[in-house]
Amino acid sequence: SGAYRLDGLALAFDKARITASGGFSPNEASGKVSVDNVPLPLLALFGLAGIDGTASLTASLSGSPARPQLTAEANLSGVRLAAEKGEGLPSLAVRAQAAVNGTRLDVSAAVSSKGKAEAVTVTAGAPLRLSLAPFAFDMPSNGALSGQVRADADLADLATVLARVNTRLAGRLTADLALGGTLAAPTASGALALAASRLENADAGLVLTNVTLAAQAAGGVLTITKASG
Repeated sequence: SGAYRLDGLALAFDKARITASGGFSPNEASGKVSVDNVPLPLLALFGLAGIDGTASLTASLSGSPARPQLTAEANLSGVRLAAEKGEGLPSLAVRAQAAVNGTRLDVSAAVSSKGKAEAVTVTAGAPLRLSLAPFAFDMPSNGALSGQVRADADLADLATVLARVNTRLAGRLTADLALGGTLAAPTASGALALAASRLENADAGLVLTNVTLAAQAAGGVLTITKASG
């Protein structure tokens, strides 16, 4: 009959738990996978060491093999640098979502400091052709890209990210950018601004105070309209 089914798969690795179930037939595709409590230090196995926190992931499949519907969501919590680099720094939460309806891919992501509003959000969408039977996957390079990048962040809340590159910033970052163009030639338009009372980079021995930067993006060109420090 060409029908297959998986029920009750459960695996454990360290503190992580993985469950899965699903089915596949000529007329229907369905399934769900959940991955919970993954310790981020396990990323060291893939060459990304020095990060603490936990991650969870859920993904579901529905629709038909010719036009499947896919959704996925990942959540990272308590994200910080391990050892002395992360000492005293705020932890971060990261949320990411993706959806495929057979002809389009839409993704979103957000970063926030614990207990605070989202500091950076990103949304993007582009054409995508996906079929499981017959199998096909194509993201045309000339497909129209759309989306938005917004930021209103106290840079102290992003200290964990900046510490990864031995940088400390005290100040605020704002941005409101619209994404456009194509996958092969993406564009951004809008404004971004940085106001920092202090910027330090240990690698370069750089220390700047009272830094202000404003820029406008349009037509694939970023123009700095104001800079001081």
